[in-house]
Amino acid sequence: MTSLNEHLYGKEFSDALDAFHDGLDKIEAKYLRWFESRPGKTDKVSFGKTSDLPQEIKDECLEAFKKRFEPLQKFQKPGSI
Repeated sequence: MTSLNEHLYGKEFSDALDAFHDGLDKIEAKYLRWFESRPGKTDKVSFGKTSDLPQEIKDECLEAFKKRFEPLQKFQKPGSI
């Protein structure tokens, strides 16, 4: 069965998104103590500029993102986001 992401964005993007989420799960497992010590925080964590993540974790998240999505830039149309 085709996932919604695959249907909307194509197989390569859908596969990259799945791999990115797997990478984030591994990062979370690696730093489980830190994630569990966040009292009152939601399950959602940002890794942008305003993130409360330690820089080491933020860097790993950004690297996981780049690893999965930078190769897909070759498929972008000029002027698309």
